[in-house]
Amino acid sequence: MNMGEIICNPCTGKTISLPKLVKTTPAARRRRLADRFFGYDPVNNQYKVLCITQYLAQHATPNHYQIFTLGAKPKRWRFIDCDIPHTHLSDGLCIDGFVYYIARTDARMMCLMMRFDLNSEKFNI
Repeated sequence: MNMGEIICNPCTGKTISLPKLVKTTPAARRRRLADRFFGYDPVNNQYKVLCITQYLAQHATPNHYQIFTLGAKPKRWRFIDCDIPHTHLSDGLCIDGFVYYIARTDARMMCLMMRFDLNSEKFNI
C-alpha cells in the first residue's frame, strides 16, 4: 500500500503525512527529481519542508520550489520564488532557522553554498 511520504519523530513516535506535491503542466509529465529539506523556524516556532523539483529532460523547465509548513491550514504545498537559478548537489543542514546546502549555479557552473531562510522563505548565497 502506498502511504505517501511521512515525517516521523522517533522520540515521540508521532508521524505526519505530507500532501502530494503540486504539479505544473506540461513539465509535470516530464521525468523529475524532487528532494526535500527539513528545518525549524525558531522565529515562528514552525517546522517546514522545502522541496526542490528538478526536471531531468534536455532543455528542461527551470526548477520548482515549494514549501510546506507543518500544522498549517490548509495542509498544502505552496510555490515560492527563487531569484538564484541553481541545482542542489548535497543534502541540507538546518542551523538556527536556515537550511544550508551545496549547489551549482546554472549560469557559471560553479559550486557555492546556498542558504534558505525558513522565516522569510528566501534563498541567499
